[in-house]
Amino acid sequence: MFIHITTTQKNVEVYPIHTHDMWEYICYETGVGVLKTEEGDLPFKAGTVILVPPKYKHGSSAKNPFRNICIHTDLAMNIPNKLYLPCVSQELRDLFGVIERLYREKEKFLSVIESLLPALKELILKEAKLSAVSDSLVNVRNEIARKFSDENFDLAKVIAGSGYVDDVFRIKFKKVYGVTPKEYLDDLRMQSAKDFLQVYGEILSIKEIAKMCGFNDSLYFSRKFKRNFGISPKRYVKEEIGKK
Repeated sequence: MFIHITTTQKNVEVYPIHTHDMWEYICYETGVGVLKTEEGDLPFKAGTVILVPPKYKHGSSAKNPFRNICIHTDLAMNIPNKLYLPCVSQELRDLFGVIERLYREKEKFLSVIESLLPALKELILKEAKLSAVSDSLVNVRNEIARKFSDENFDLAKVIAGSGYVDDVFRIKFKKVYGVTPKEYLDDLRMQSAKDFLQVYGEILSIKEIAKMCGFNDSLYFSRKFKRNFGISPKRYVKEEIGKK
């Protein structure tokens, strides 16, 4: 296994665009800046990890000095392109540091480094997978928030697009946000229903307001509203009017 490790020198703020014949595992220890690539800039800070494939043009730039650890190796990643992790765990950062310190005595610890590098690779892939799940959760949540008032909104289709089966995704979503995707959708619709009833209750019909909240069945809307708030939409409008 080929291994070559470098670290930035003191007071370095810019490292010019370059390429390597092998994979480069980069872990930024200090500084704030960007890794310039063919496809655009990737922001970095302490704890950012970027994997750069062979022949890929890249170079670091910051307004103040930065330090990174760069591991050059023929231990390839099973990914088609670069891998960008904006903020990794302390465990992964520490492992980069251990490998870099051992490399200073590489003749003595080369076999140890060779045994640690596959572990580093697996930990990176594990955190990349977790990061992908987090991105999927955010994307689905944003899509729900953006389209909850659309009566044709297909939540199942959106979840299917995340790449995870419904049950697994629902568990992960609830662990992060405290509710399932369906509960989150219902909460947004019910809260908007209260707002619409307060503003338009004397002007629009319950059917029209139900449609504004994403319901194409006004009877179902009324039952759901009462189940959530203990009062029917019509009664809610009358009570709100009485407060004015």
